[in-house]
Amino acid sequence: MSNLMLLVFTALLAGVGTALGFASWSARQFKTHTIDALLREAVRNQELFMHYQPIVDNRTGEMVSAEALMRWTLPSGESISPVVFIPIAEANDLIGELTRLALQRVSEDFGAFLRSHPNFKISVNVVPADMVDDNFHRSLQLHFEAQGIAPTQLAFELTERTSAKLESAVTVMVELGGRGHEICIDDFGTGYANLSYLSDLKVDKIKLDKKFTDTVGTGTLRERIVPSVIELAKELGVEIIVEGVENHEQVKYFRERGVHLMQGWFYGRPLPPAELIHALQAPRSVAASHPRRSPNTLHTAAPAFV
Repeated sequence: MSNLMLLVFTALLAGVGTALGFASWSARQFKTHTIDALLREAVRNQELFMHYQPIVDNRTGEMVSAEALMRWTLPSGESISPVVFIPIAEANDLIGELTRLALQRVSEDFGAFLRSHPNFKISVNVVPADMVDDNFHRSLQLHFEAQGIAPTQLAFELTERTSAKLESAVTVMVELGGRGHEICIDDFGTGYANLSYLSDLKVDKIKLDKKFTDTVGTGTLRERIVPSVIELAKELGVEIIVEGVENHEQVKYFRERGVHLMQGWFYGRPLPPAELIHALQAPRSVAASHPRRSPNTLHTAAPAFV
C-alpha cells in the first residue's frame, strides 16, 4: 500500500511540475505576444526615442562620436529593455521599421548640431537586411542627404549575429563606404563576426565586445586573445572601439596597446540628445569631467541596439 501511495504521490508531483512548466511557457508566450502588439502600436505612433552614448578618445577625453540607442517607455511609465523588444522586432519583421525610425530620430535630434560640427558623427545600428531595403535608402536620402548632413557624419554598426543575408548586402555596404559612411562591426568577438570578414566587408572599425573588456586583469584565455585581435586589426588597417569600459585598469590596458577609442560608463552613460549636446558644447566634455570616476559608482548600461 505504501508503494502505491508513493507512486501516486510521484505522479502527482510530475503532473504539477508539467503544469507549472506549461503555465510558465504560456506566460512567456503571452508576454511576447503582448509586447509584440504594443511594439507595433508604438512604432505606428512613433513613441520610441533615442539616447546617445559618447565614444571618447582616451588621449584627450574628447567625445568624437556617439552611438544612437533606441529606448521605449510605455504610457504606464514602464521601460522595456532593448534586450526584450529587439529580438521580438527581429522575429516579427519589425526591425527595418525600427532602423528607419532611428534614422528619423537621429536627424531630428542631431541634424542642426551635425551641420554645424562637421567633425562629429553619430552611429546607428543596422542589420544586413537594411542595406538591401529600398526604404532604408529612401530614409537616408530624406533625413540626411536632403538635410545637408555629410555621409562622413553617419556611421553604421552592423549588428546581425548571423551571416544570413550578409553576402547580398556586401556590395551595398561597399557602396555606402565609398560615399563616406563609416562601416563598423558591432559586438566583435561574438556571433558571426570574425577577422575574415574585415577585409571582405571593407569595414573601418570594429567594436570589441564587452565580454573581452571585462577580462582585463583576469588572466583568462579570452584576455590572452585580446592582444592578437588588436595586432591583426592593426595589420588590416581597422580601428578598434572598446565597448563596456568601466574602470582605469581597462583604460590603461588598451591605451598601452595603442587602442584609443572607448565607450562605456567610465566615460558617460547614454544621454537624451539635449543633455549630450549640452555636454558637447560645455567647456569641458562629460568625458573629460569624469576622468577618475570610481568603478563603484558605475551602473550597468542597457545593451545597445538601434
